[in-house]
Amino acid sequence: MTGRADHSGIVLYFAAVMLFQSTNVFAKYLMLDYPILQVVWARFLFNFLVFLPVFLLPAYRHFMRPVVLRHQLARSGLLYATNMVFLAGLSILPLATAASIMFVGPMILVTLSAIFLAERIGPRRWLAVVIGFAGVIVILRPGLSFTWASLLPLLAATMYSIYQIVTRRMSAGDPTLTTFYFTPAVGAVCSSIVAIFFWKWPTPTGWLLMIAMGFFAGAGQYFLIKAFERSQASLLAPFGYSSLIWATFFGFIVFGDLPDELTIAGAAIVIAAGLYIWHRERTLGRQSSLS
Repeated sequence: MTGRADHSGIVLYFAAVMLFQSTNVFAKYLMLDYPILQVVWARFLFNFLVFLPVFLLPAYRHFMRPVVLRHQLARSGLLYATNMVFLAGLSILPLATAASIMFVGPMILVTLSAIFLAERIGPRRWLAVVIGFAGVIVILRPGLSFTWASLLPLLAATMYSIYQIVTRRMSAGDPTLTTFYFTPAVGAVCSSIVAIFFWKWPTPTGWLLMIAMGFFAGAGQYFLIKAFERSQASLLAPFGYSSLIWATFFGFIVFGDLPDELTIAGAAIVIAAGLYIWHRERTLGRQSSLS
């Protein structure tokens, strides 16, 4: 792989992270006036509708036919539930706080991989997991200004890690664009079933914001796919932590929120632990490829 390809992948990955945080801004703003389940519905439905014409083109129709349908339904359903739980927390918490708690994901993934995939985890990675969870405790600050809503991003991070475990175990052999199609499609169906019970008719501005939210979510997924096509995952992973920068920026510009000292300190601990886990996994991957 050329250096140019690597750099183009990084730029695309940065763009994807920015778009995902922009999607969260739209969602948080909409949840000031609309029920959470209706906002979840809009996020998935307009994501699906905006990009559906692409899949109706003859060259892309085959991506709508998965190898194993139940695998796509299981993965997409789990990702829908993850988004719903995260947005529930985001409706209460500042953007930067919710993003910081979600950074515990790599630590949860390591733990679940050891339990369900029987992967061998060395003592240094286990130490990083413990330190990462300590950072989350600093962010949650039990006994100080703790709020139960802080547990929702933690639950969402756990659910997303389970999603990754399920994806590893379900080798359906589908191309990435098939997952790109089914993720919003399943989410749109699931959310449409429940949103009608919590419906509030949107204003014209509300409709525009919902459509923009769906477009940004889909565009983020597209840039993410293209980034991984051009660059290795091991190269891109650390740049995912740039989402905290975007979350802090958007949180301040739109909502006037800034993370306090404990949130910054806890996020720094979690990010450091996550970067060490990434470093160890990359090092071990190189060693195994050479043996």
